[in-house]
Amino acid sequence: MIYNRQPMIHAVFAELVALIALILGHIIVDNPQMVQGMARGLATPLTWPKLMLAGVGICALGWAIEQGWKAFNVLPPPPSAAEEALEFGDVGFEQENDDAPLLPIVFGLSLAMAYAFVIPWVGFTAATVVFLLLWFLVGGIRKPLQLISVTLIGTVVLLYVFVKLALMPLDRGQGAFGELTIALFRLLGIY
Repeated sequence: MIYNRQPMIHAVFAELVALIALILGHIIVDNPQMVQGMARGLATPLTWPKLMLAGVGICALGWAIEQGWKAFNVLPPPPSAAEEALEFGDVGFEQENDDAPLLPIVFGLSLAMAYAFVIPWVGFTAATVVFLLLWFLVGGIRKPLQLISVTLIGTVVLLYVFVKLALMPLDRGQGAFGELTIALFRLLGIY
């Protein structure tokens, strides 16, 4: 059986990402029974991290399937941009689009998994600030004012939604991170 090597490598990598997300979803907390005791309806403090890891896993599986199909040439090759433009009468839009670059995809998936993993140590607030900054940089936002304002406003909105409205006891972090989080929550009037 003939297959393309690069899509196969991508498919295997995507499967590993899905497996890691599944494993992290099960080991993210030391005492799951204690967390279940904090449940308010269907939501617990683990709802958000587990949903995020599940999303990473689902996206990684979809990517693995796509790359697997490409590896074995199961799908017919897509029409070129020029053929598609001519078919729809869009003359002048024949520029060829390359596939999405692999490095930002790998970095983004790794960043999401690392975010869920470091929250217990540095707390939700610090982890979210760093996560959003890096996520937006990978996404192409480079203007410092835009980058910092969107990151800080996004973090504050998430804090209000999760802590003030949903009453979720988010991880504050350990040591200085915990003290900083409590001071920030008091400053913002969250508690």
